[in-house]
Amino acid sequence: MWNDKIRQYNTLLARNKKEFRPDSFAIYMDYPCGRKIVRAVLRDLKKSSEYKNLLMYKPSLVNEIQDCLNSIL
Repeated sequence: MWNDKIRQYNTLLARNKKEFRPDSFAIYMDYPCGRKIVRAVLRDLKKSSEYKNLLMYKPSLVNEIQDCLNSIL
């Protein structure tokens, strides 16, 4: 698992090193562990203030509960 997180971190950092691309963070915003990777990359890019803008990619709690219920039923 740790190696996977390092790989994700390096991939995200490489994609955004030359030019900041907010859309490249979208797939990492679904789960808490992905959001931690996003925060680490933003910190290293010195763009921590962009996190609040990336929250638009985070699924809402209502959608998460509906998806969970749909999968059970």
